[in-house]
Amino acid sequence: MQSKRIFLSLLLLTSLFSEEIKDGFIKKYHDNGQLESETTYKNGKLDGPYKTYHENGQLREEGTYNNGTRIGLYRIYYDNGQLWMELNYIEYEYDIGSSPPYWRLGKQEGPSMFYYKNGQLKQKKTYKDGKEHGPSVQYYENGQLYSEGNYLTTGEDIHKDGQEYGLWKFYWENGQLYNEETYIYGGYWWDGLSVKYYENGQLYLYEKKRDGKRIGPYISYYENGHIKKEGNYKYVIDKPAWVVHEPKDGVWKSYYENGQLKSEITYEVVSYQDFRHSYGEENGPYKYYWENGKLSEEGTYKDGELDGICLIYYNTGELETVGMFKDGEKDGIVKGYHKNGQLRLEGVYKNGKRNGPYKWYFDNGELKSEENWKDGKLLYRSSHSNQSPL
Repeated sequence: MQSKRIFLSLLLLTSLFSEEIKDGFIKKYHDNGQLESETTYKNGKLDGPYKTYHENGQLREEGTYNNGTRIGLYRIYYDNGQLWMELNYIEYEYDIGSSPPYWRLGKQEGPSMFYYKNGQLKQKKTYKDGKEHGPSVQYYENGQLYSEGNYLTTGEDIHKDGQEYGLWKFYWENGQLYNEETYIYGGYWWDGLSVKYYENGQLYLYEKKRDGKRIGPYISYYENGHIKKEGNYKYVIDKPAWVVHEPKDGVWKSYYENGQLKSEITYEVVSYQDFRHSYGEENGPYKYYWENGKLSEEGTYKDGELDGICLIYYNTGELETVGMFKDGEKDGIVKGYHKNGQLRLEGVYKNGKRNGPYKWYFDNGELKSEENWKDGKLLYRSSHSNQSPL
């Protein structure tokens, strides 16, 4: 019995070994009986013409291998027979500095074409030494231009080669320009002006970048042409890590779609060397406005936190609430008012929590209710009827 098992094991190993070292012309079929692939092997490696097929019988891939390396023209097709992708490969040797000393590889070279299923060209670009290089264009399925720009491969830095370089343009499907960006060598960093547009052609965003970070004026727009937000970014390098940041700096303004001012906030660049970060923190006066132009809220920030007196207004202009903040938390006396100017509430906060007496009033000035708090916990509450004796 044991000898029989050994014989079967040897037979299985022989079968597996024979499958690994393929040689000659081989055909494979799908479960439905349709031809799946036609390949040629030499000493266990693909060598010669290579074809695969979809289950409906349409050609899926075709190309050529040389000693296991893809070379020459390589095409892939949709299941309707339409060409999807066309690439070209050349053979080269790559020194990996170890044993074996060289890898034989196939890398893309020359023009590459990509298509939609309807036959419309999707993308055309060129490869150099296996990396994108030179002009590139992309199209929508309706034939409208989607993007145009250039790639750069110099051979100086494999991490930067094959990336976007110079001016790139992107378009909406209706043909209107969507975005213009400029890239430096290395692609993933924008450098220079970046401009974006709405589909109707109206300007959407204007900003500048250095090494991929915003610097200088920033303006965004509503689709009707009114400014949405505007401010300034500062280019900061934190040493010794040489980390680049893009903190907000100075007064930033935002607007309603009707053009009315929505907010004014002052920022100041603050660097934390221990953490190697720089932030644009709110620091100084701020104001918020109602859409009708009336002041909604005003106060002061200190080191990114609300600090000092804060005033809140009704959309008709009357004072609604006045309170004090310390390190971002309510601290001190708070008072609220009815629109007619009568006192609505008064109380005290400490470290962000109600602390002590808290009173509410009717708009005729009479007491409505009174409470007593300690460290944010309610200790006592009583209510009073309007225009009735206490």
